[in-house]
Amino acid sequence: MWILIIFWIIFGLICYKLAEDKNRDKNLAFWMGVLFGFFAVIYYFCVKGGILCPKCRERISKDAELCPYCRTELKSK
Repeated sequence: MWILIIFWIIFGLICYKLAEDKNRDKNLAFWMGVLFGFFAVIYYFCVKGGILCPKCRERISKDAELCPYCRTELKSK
């Protein structure tokens, strides 16, 4: 029984780290990893990274200076 709990937590932590690297919701990723295990890890490994445009909320590259959807200029970091 304990071994399953440890695996669930490990899957949650893996998803947390993958989501953090791709600018996704880390808390949601942790709980998805705990609930769905290996399938959530595969999902977060394959999901695209990036940021959301502050105006149109479309996912764009984190290095973009101009949103390709709404043409909003993004502040450089």
